[in-house]
Amino acid sequence: MNNLCKKVKVYIIHVKGNNERKKYIEKQLKKIDFEYEYILEGNVEDLNKELLNKYFVGEMNKIQPKTSCAIKHLKAYQRIIEDNISYGLILEDDIKLFDNFNNLFKSSINEVKNKRLSNILISYEDSNLRYVKRSEKEKNKLLYSKEKGRLAGAYAIDKLAAKNMINYIKKNKYDKPIDWFHIDCSKENIINIYWIDPPIARQGSLSGDFSSMLTEKRTNNLRRKIDFNLQRIYKKILYFLR
Repeated sequence: MNNLCKKVKVYIIHVKGNNERKKYIEKQLKKIDFEYEYILEGNVEDLNKELLNKYFVGEMNKIQPKTSCAIKHLKAYQRIIEDNISYGLILEDDIKLFDNFNNLFKSSINEVKNKRLSNILISYEDSNLRYVKRSEKEKNKLLYSKEKGRLAGAYAIDKLAAKNMINYIKKNKYDKPIDWFHIDCSKENIINIYWIDPPIARQGSLSGDFSSMLTEKRTNNLRRKIDFNLQRIYKKILYFLR
């Protein structure tokens, strides 16, 4: 195991008992070189008032899938701290890793080290179809500073960001899903957000490959897949022209 692999660990946000998602994500994990661990704590059936009151208020202080998802992300941050890992790569279990993920992920961490970036969250996905404008791009540069994240399906944080977010949510209980928490942490200068360009991952529950586990609504996956890809082409052209 090389030195970089020792500094990185992967944490999979996974609903215990969902064998379809587990089978899928394990195929994706074959594309990367790093040790991984499933975050199984925090299923909906594990939630209770004591746990909810520790982190959440309002709409998120309920026993429901989106609160369970947020708890699992927070558990991953705690594991990064406990494991004393330099960088944690957090993947939701519906994420598709592009073929270039392994190489560009390693390059992004090397860029972090070379530029001495700290207290970081790096977004690797294009699930919400947001891209770096062509006018912003620089040669031999992967990471671009941004105020907002790009959802929470594939991102890396360093140990300092993990500590800061855990400390912040304990003191300032939160009422929105985990990706909004990241945005507000960025606005409050709790963490520094970066996007990788090009994106190297995408959530299957948004692109139409899977149904979402955060809602009970049934959707036509084929129609969603077509709509998503048409929107993706349009947005890629739009950001290219900016």
